[in-house]
Amino acid sequence: MISLLKLIIKVLFQVIQTGLRGWSYLSVAEVLSTDNDKNSIIAQELKLHGNYPNPFNPSTKINFELSGYHDNVTFTVFNVMGQIVNEISFSNTLPGMQVINWNGINSNGASVPSGIYFYQVQAGDLSAMGKMTLVKIIMCPPHIKSS
Repeated sequence: MISLLKLIIKVLFQVIQTGLRGWSYLSVAEVLSTDNDKNSIIAQELKLHGNYPNPFNPSTKINFELSGYHDNVTFTVFNVMGQIVNEISFSNTLPGMQVINWNGINSNGASVPSGIYFYQVQAGDLSAMGKMTLVKIIMCPPHIKSS
């Protein structure tokens, strides 16, 4: 019964995924595991979808799907030098579509500069990464004429 329920949930994920027009598919991580029934194999998946908007200013939404329950999910933002800019952990994450809104703030609460950033979603042994671009618009004061 549990295996049938997980199969139905996986089919629903596929239906939901096809309804997401405008999202770019970036990565899939898949691990095979067994539940209480030794004869059944269940695919655990983490599907990461591109952030929208990208490029962004001042915030962007990162969407991902989990095919199963996870005790701990971590979302990490890195700069191009591989340094951690910000990290958020979620506990008791249910299966389904998840949305994270990142507003270009580092772990100290300061605004980060324009540039390319990488994000990673990690759920147990599953991990997927994407790339996003923050573009800050600088307005010229009205008394300065541009040439």
